[in-house]
Amino acid sequence: MAKKESIKSLKELQVMMPELVKKYGNDQKIVLGALANPILALEELGYSISAKAKTEIEERIKYGPEGKKEFEKIEKKIQKTAGKSIDPNSNKDLSKYFEKKLGDEFKLNKKKVKTADLIRLINKPPDKRAILIKNRDPLEKYKKADDLIPLLIEYREMKASVPELAPKPLYKKITAGKMKSGISFSKMKIKMNKSSKAATRKTKK
Repeated sequence: MAKKESIKSLKELQVMMPELVKKYGNDQKIVLGALANPILALEELGYSISAKAKTEIEERIKYGPEGKKEFEKIEKKIQKTAGKSIDPNSNKDLSKYFEKKLGDEFKLNKKKVKTADLIRLINKPPDKRAILIKNRDPLEKYKKADDLIPLLIEYREMKASVPELAPKPLYKKITAGKMKSGISFSKMKIKMNKSSKAATRKTKK
């Protein structure tokens, strides 16, 4: 069995892009797959992708070159407000924080509210349509319960606005031509930058 070619970073993939486009650019199935989930598409082509590269590729697609910085800013605000290191994507971290901070119940608008009800909402993935189209997050009604809630609402809104990579079942349907990916090349954001172009020129010499 031939040894798989490995991709260890986003930069390596950027250097490879001209050759990949030349080789597979006219193959509709591969192009559709790459638009839906480039990581799965590359793995199907026989490439081995490191965990570091997968993270970098996914973050570039989701956030673009600058978007990640905005997420890091709000994450720092969340940690500063919480007074400790806390992962806004971790249900466990958030549950522990609110259980300790609010106890079993707390007062909101002169009414007693169970902390478990708040935690249940936090642990439930928000409806992107409700957040983006209706501009309504279920957490809004708990906004005054704790200073961390408005920041979590902002964070969830930011997350709702970024594209997601297609999970494997959906990827299979897309590559089989059963449905459209709904993702454009512009959203992939895996474009050659100046450094990758320079690196490509060096490899040709």
